[in-house]
Amino acid sequence: MTLGKYPIVSLAEARKRAIAALGEVARGIDPRVKKATANHIMRFDDTVDMFVRTYCSQHNRASTRRETERLLRARFASRWAARDLREIGKADIVKIVDETLRMGAPSAATTRSQRFASSSIGALTEGLSTTTRAIA
Repeated sequence: MTLGKYPIVSLAEARKRAIAALGEVARGIDPRVKKATANHIMRFDDTVDMFVRTYCSQHNRASTRRETERLLRARFASRWAARDLREIGKADIVKIVDETLRMGAPSAATTRSQRFASSSIGALTEGLSTTTRAIA
């Protein structure tokens, strides 16, 4: 791993970069993989496709898979289609769930389906970050 070329990168800056890289290694993150994936955008809509095709197809009944896909597309992908998955946080998910519940009377079915969609997005993002770490 290179930290930069001298004299373009000063020795002080190289030390800072080395300390940061060592910190990432200590947390189980390979800086080379992080750098390689930093330029690769993981679009939310592409990730939903992959999630439904792999995880849902293996772990859910057909009706549950269809409902999960419908909720993810209608509530989330309609807003986040082109967003990088790594930019989406818990606050973003909670915001959409809260807005959806405020739009009408929050029936038990709506609440359950929103919780299910939120947990699906959580599984999707966690699985993707685990996969990214496993690449190292």
